[in-house]
Amino acid sequence: MGRKPKVTRKAGYWYSQAGGKARYLGRCDEVPEQEATARLWTALAGLSEDRGPVRRHASGITVEALRDLFLAWLTEHRSPKTVKGRRLHLQRFAARFPGRHAESIRGEDVEQFIAGLRSQGYHVVYIEKFFTSVRAMFRKGVKMGWLDASVDPFVRVEAIRLPARVLREADLPTADEVRRLFEHADGSLRDMLTLFLHTGARTIEVAEMTVGDYQPATRTVVLGRHKRSMTMKDPVPRIITLNEEADAVLRRLTAGRGPHEPVILSGWKRPYRPQVIANRFQNLRRRAGVRDHITPYSFRHLFVTDCLQAGLDSALVGKMLGTSPDVIMKVYAHWRTDAFRDAMSRVDAMRALRRGEDSPQRAKE
Repeated sequence: MGRKPKVTRKAGYWYSQAGGKARYLGRCDEVPEQEATARLWTALAGLSEDRGPVRRHASGITVEALRDLFLAWLTEHRSPKTVKGRRLHLQRFAARFPGRHAESIRGEDVEQFIAGLRSQGYHVVYIEKFFTSVRAMFRKGVKMGWLDASVDPFVRVEAIRLPARVLREADLPTADEVRRLFEHADGSLRDMLTLFLHTGARTIEVAEMTVGDYQPATRTVVLGRHKRSMTMKDPVPRIITLNEEADAVLRRLTAGRGPHEPVILSGWKRPYRPQVIANRFQNLRRRAGVRDHITPYSFRHLFVTDCLQAGLDSALVGKMLGTSPDVIMKVYAHWRTDAFRDAMSRVDAMRALRRGEDSPQRAKE
């Protein structure tokens, strides 16, 4: 006779994968093991009678419990930065519904929560991040079996529409600003600026780059762990291509060092954290007399716009920057104007012929 399925402890909850499905059956400090086991057997009995999974009573999981489970899953599968942001959003949502059963949350509850954020003057971009975090929590709850499959408080909630992201010429550092930044930078900060300017790398990529990531024969940096590696279905490495200036910096910084050492070290011979880089850049910006909105990420924007103005295909630029072609088209497409200029010159030529004039091109001939 087969053994009866049992529950085990996981992240403070009674848990089982019996029947091929992950189930959380209540908090260990609130639900006795015997009751959790009974809930499991009830669910499995429903499956054996081909009636589909039995809906657990909503008391099995509260909004706070759902939040804790989701954050535990994020901690294991996503970056610390993502976990930090999601925790902030979800703690606020859970505080809005203390002790409330997660399966009892409805669309109007979500709408009231969003309305409360709007009334407090939060920017729509910030509100959209709350919306995305809470929706992801409920969808993961259904997928993992923490919630009933029918639970979807967002099914009738209108998605938050964000304004188009527009990158204008005034948002980019000018050639004079770039020159002044380099004039006032020294040491490791100057090396970082060189990498930002000539590769378009993210701040975190430069901060976490190790000596072993540098490939001198191919003049590339190969990152196994990067921003998108935790979210890709089939992760691929991030390849950063180096020009002569960037390659010279890395060749100098990596000479004679171990493969696991960070490439960029502070004056205290410690790895840089992104916040420290931001603080140092802020001081540099003030010394160089550069506009306040210019940040290390502005060099990434500059690199993308230079690539597009040089005629590179958006898909290729996306691969070079470690992002999707969709992002390139949404944010930077208006910088690729060669086709539009050609179209306008044809229109101007046609109109000139209509007036009996020579087009500028024919005049040159």
